[in-house]
Amino acid sequence: MKGAVATASAIFIARKHGKYAMLESMKEFYPQWVNPAPGSNKFDETCQGTMPVVFGIINKANCFEEAIRYAIAVGGDSDTIGAIVGSIAEAIWGIPKAISDAALGFLPNIMASNIAKFYESLAQRQK
Repeated sequence: MKGAVATASAIFIARKHGKYAMLESMKEFYPQWVNPAPGSNKFDETCQGTMPVVFGIINKANCFEEAIRYAIAVGGDSDTIGAIVGSIAEAIWGIPKAISDAALGFLPNIMASNIAKFYESLAQRQK
């Protein structure tokens, strides 16, 4: 639960205040970040093992695609790391249109429609 709360909090803060404010806030819960070299991260599915890697990647990355590529390249529990990094990275940088369009092309229309409605709702709330 701690990892889920940290992820949701990171997304909320990143959307409202940006990358650096979010990272500073997360230091309260995860003060030690990990920046593993590609392929060197050991498998650890716990939030104590995953979240420091996530915040290290977000700290190092400069865009959405770089964050995702690094999340997968480090290894370990890369699907979990990629999912968490991706959700936080989207809140910071958004998803590049080419990547978004390609991904949406794999989804059934109803799912793509729900995603569009989510972003419409999000835009309304930010006004």
